Amino acid sequence: MWQFFADYPWFTLFIAIAAGSLFGMVRFGPVKLGAAGVLFVGLLLGALDPDIGPAVPAGLPVLGLALYVYTVGLEAGPAFFRELRPQLAVMTGAVAAGTAALGEPAPNHLLDRRDVVDHRRILLTNLDLAGRTVAEIGLGDRYGAKATRVRRGDQDLLAHEDLLLQLDDRIRVVMPRERTAEVTAFLGDTEAKVSEVSAVSMGLGLAAGFLIGIPSLTIGSTTLSLGTAAGLLVMAMVLGRLRRTGPLVWVLPTRANLTLRQIGLLVFLACVGLSSGYAFRRDAFSLFGLKLLTVLLAGAVLSYACMFLVARLLGQSRPRTMGLLAGYVGNPAVTAYANRRVSDSRVNTGYATLFALAILVKIVCIQLIVGL
Repeated sequence: MWQFFADYPWFTLFIAIAAGSLFGMVRFGPVKLGAAGVLFVGLLLGALDPDIGPAVPAGLPVLGLALYVYTVGLEAGPAFFRELRPQLAVMTGAVAAGTAALGEPAPNHLLDRRDVVDHRRILLTNLDLAGRTVAEIGLGDRYGAKATRVRRGDQDLLAHEDLLLQLDDRIRVVMPRERTAEVTAFLGDTEAKVSEVSAVSMGLGLAAGFLIGIPSLTIGSTTLSLGTAAGLLVMAMVLGRLRRTGPLVWVLPTRANLTLRQIGLLVFLACVGLSSGYAFRRDAFSLFGLKLLTVLLAGAVLSYACMFLVARLLGQSRPRTMGLLAGYVGNPAVTAYANRRVSDSRVNTGYATLFALAILVKIVCIQLIVGL
């Protein structure tokens, strides 16, 4: 009866994604599974027949994981290499320093004269400006204009001169009214380009990530390598920090990044669930499986509690602590769940910080276990 799912694996894959996404919307008290629902439905379908798991298209889980970790790394790279001061502190200091340098505030608000001064949010879609700082694009010198805020995803950032801009940023610009059309054309403001992805830069970035995951280092009986996931994550963080190399823009528009990330995550979770569902059914409820589950639960609770306490002692924020925990676990579903609960880039920064290190530690531990 269930052989149909094994005979038509692409149908099974997308049914798992659709049904799992619906299941993830169901609320269990304060908890909604989100993307993790795809994993559970995949496990359920995979448990129906032993032929379903082997029928999953070869290489598809790797592709899904690659898209996910690469897009996370591009976003988290800048914050990983260069911690930014809290925006509130920057904003407060900047306002106090604007006042000290320019003199007394004017009695009339400048923007009350819309016949002279215009202000609006303009979408950055000009590839030549992506990856450059606010100071480098020279709005003041070119048009007598001033960028004041940058809306990136769900975050509002102060447009200080050192802020690196990226495609899909919405820049709040104050400018002479007669220069509005020029400023708009200069920044781009073309909605059609928001979802465009450079196949050249993305292809090169993914290829480089797979490449650096190949080399291995042998120390005694232990062999270390970054592997696919960690290699892609490390390369993406480096490219995310570089932003651009000559004409190549490494970063993706925010909306395109999030779309690719979601697709990669859903495909990966569905494939993992379908591939391991029958083995989970066979082993999880055996005596050995129950013993193993008990040990794993005890170890997980203890280690997660220790990590939480250490993070609090080090003064880490709640979002970053959630990201660190997700990176320690290593399952993308945990990161996706954390991002659903808190809309904060520090979740992905914490995940990226610990994920690659955790991969190396796990490799060493496995080799030690094998040696014993």
